[in-house]
Amino acid sequence: MKKGLFGMIMLLSLMLVLSACGASRVEPKEAGEITVNSIVYNKDTDKIKDVYGEDGSDFEKEFEKSFKESFITTFTASFSSDVNIDKEVDTFYNALRKQVNEKTSYTTKVTNDDKESPEIQ
Repeated sequence: MKKGLFGMIMLLSLMLVLSACGASRVEPKEAGEITVNSIVYNKDTDKIKDVYGEDGSDFEKEFEKSFKESFITTFTASFSSDVNIDKEVDTFYNALRKQVNEKTSYTTKVTNDDKESPEIQ
């Protein structure tokens, strides 16, 4: 699970670097918060376009699909053949999203406010 979280953090970092390429600049702290809210909490997806220039309406669907495909690929050998893996992964994903929404929080801090390559933690 920690590897998945680390992967998400790396993805966020890459996305934040790319966000600096847009015509109108969203402040790094705000861009980070919008990104985390969209990926982790399925909130602020309507603001994704401001940060990345692309519509964020399908963001959650794409994230869910990617998460489930990765999970199934990684753990298929762990399931017995009589288990409906899609149903089990759906149940797990929904429980995970619920726990994340109820029990997690985060803070952002701008560590480099460079106009070309801003960085946040």
